[in-house]
Amino acid sequence: MITDTVEAITYAKADSRLYAALTDKPFTNSEKGYMIPRGDFEYASYLEMWMDEMKLQGKFDALDKKWLK
Repeated sequence: MITDTVEAITYAKADSRLYAALTDKPFTNSEKGYMIPRGDFEYASYLEMWMDEMKLQGKFDALDKKWLK
């Protein structure tokens, strides 16, 4: 099965029969996408600002450490 790195790690932690391979070198470094209504520029701007703030504050790293490591 080929899946997202985060999803693979989560499944492998939940079931010892599974192994998440190549999680240190994923196929791409692209980020998650969010589906929002077409043309909702105000919400898109909010999401971009929120993600930038989460990165700057190290929140994503903390969540990664808590749930995936």
